[in-house]
Amino acid sequence: MELEGARALVTGSGRGIGATLALALAGSGCRVALVSRTESQLDAVAAGVTAAGMRALVLPADLTRPDEVHGLVRKVESEFGGIDILINNAGGGAFGPVIELTENEFERTLELNVTSVFRLTRAFLPGMLQRKQGHIVMMASTAARRGFSGGAAYCAAKFALDGFAQSLFYETRQSGVRVTTVFPSSVNTELMRRLGPALDPDRMIQPADVALAVLAALRTDDRATVKEIEIWGTNP
Repeated sequence: MELEGARALVTGSGRGIGATLALALAGSGCRVALVSRTESQLDAVAAGVTAAGMRALVLPADLTRPDEVHGLVRKVESEFGGIDILINNAGGGAFGPVIELTENEFERTLELNVTSVFRLTRAFLPGMLQRKQGHIVMMASTAARRGFSGGAAYCAAKFALDGFAQSLFYETRQSGVRVTTVFPSSVNTELMRRLGPALDPDRMIQPADVALAVLAALRTDDRATVKEIEIWGTNP
């Protein structure tokens, strides 16, 4: 895909991987719609997008609320006329032993990591199919490959996201729409620093490493597609 002039939407773009991806896309010539719950964080990222000479659309929203998702979709369609690149990056949720998890915590984790992805993908996919071009990136995790103690809700959600992405890949493979799922290991983000305080941040994957991998997948020639990217630290 030619990134110059493309329209991108990045969820969870107020910080971490999402913010880094949004700025990298802007630096590549993309207009960027920024989605997160915290407007002040989005404003800071939007300033960076604008500094790169590209337009930023700030869309504060809670992706677990269907009404807010529908509202941001209408806003993007109105302002950008559609989306060429959808980065489903927002994630997180509840962590802890199964016996301590509440049903609400479990369901909200699935809602954020899977159901909201379905809603956004379902909203923007028809336009991509009509144009016979588009790229959807799912930010999963190596937690979608293996479980870990205290990660039942999060791992269940990421395993489900992988299954959704694999099915979507085969459904859209011959339509010109590409689907790439990214499986990073421990990334130096606020979430990972909270879960693994003993990890050395300098040895962890950095958000910029993930952004570079995603940009490479987006730039792949139309005759090929990158289905999955698994990223591990070289010196854990």
